[in-house]
Amino acid sequence: MTYKIRMRRHLNILNENPELKAAFRQVVNGRVSVQIDSIQSHKLYSMGLITRDGNKVMPRYLLYGIYFQEYL
Repeated sequence: MTYKIRMRRHLNILNENPELKAAFRQVVNGRVSVQIDSIQSHKLYSMGLITRDGNKVMPRYLLYGIYFQEYL
């Protein structure tokens, strides 16, 4: 599966879940790692969208940050 297809699939999931979408928007718009709700953090981590550093998270890949900043 290409990155483009994977990111579109993730975008569809985020668009269907407003709370998850808001949490990930906060992550990709942050200049540094941010702290979000633990349930949302777990879901985003399970999707492979974020990495964790203690209680703070950040986009797993720079590409995710760039792509989702534009589409969220």
